[in-house]
Amino acid sequence: MTRVVRPHRVSLSHKFKRWSSGDAWPHQIPVLVFVCNRPKAINNLLEKLLRYRPSAEKFPIIVSQDCDDPSVEKVIKNFGTEVIYIKHLSSQRAHVTVIPEHKRYITYYQIARHYKLGLSHVFDKLNHSSVIITEDDLDIAPDFFEYFSATRPLLDADKTLYCVSAWNDNGKTYLIDRKQPELLYRSDFFPGLGWMMTKELWNELGPIWPNGFWDDWIRNNTIRKNRACIRPEISRTGMTLEGKKGASRGLFFTQHLTNIVINDVFVNFTKFNLHYLLK
Repeated sequence: MTRVVRPHRVSLSHKFKRWSSGDAWPHQIPVLVFVCNRPKAINNLLEKLLRYRPSAEKFPIIVSQDCDDPSVEKVIKNFGTEVIYIKHLSSQRAHVTVIPEHKRYITYYQIARHYKLGLSHVFDKLNHSSVIITEDDLDIAPDFFEYFSATRPLLDADKTLYCVSAWNDNGKTYLIDRKQPELLYRSDFFPGLGWMMTKELWNELGPIWPNGFWDDWIRNNTIRKNRACIRPEISRTGMTLEGKKGASRGLFFTQHLTNIVINDVFVNFTKFNLHYLLK
């Protein structure tokens, strides 16, 4: 359920420590891109990320691959120093196994393993304080980076928030207001598909990360603990045609994902007062 919240006049600036809503986050926010075996998909997303990225220093791009697909590796390396490439031991060579009843779901176990490896690299090895998580089949809006830069302080200011997502699961044309691209909401549903988390959350979830179906797991209230996620009225990510080749996105892709509208109007979120999103 999404809770609609409107701006109010009560001052909450004391919650922001040294940052305040309306300012860009001053620290690095890496973009982590998970890839496997879709060379066209990763090429398209990296081109978009580099086109819209306002600062290479502030938004380093880290590409994490766990499949042994040389064509994908070649595409990534063609971007040179614009991206950081991380190659993990593939699930096949790591001999990832599941119980017999879940054999047909092996892909979801491989994905969960990859997420744990990638997030551990960003937080435990590189010691970043936050990360924007994407997958290679996503498209991004022109204000993708602006959105995350403006909302990052909220995660420190309000511990009833645990993530910021660029995706609106109800973002179809007849369900959104195209005239209000600046609208943001608190939602108790985890949207995923382009989202930001903090190291603090990773320190909580990393040690208990599941072997499979990580996105269903993170939606469970025993993990969510009544915390909310920020999401936009109009999505800042969209699904490309490459998404049809994903783990479970055949029919779901055609009936739902392709109908989600992606924002095309740049919103200067860092100039907005976002205090109304705090609890």
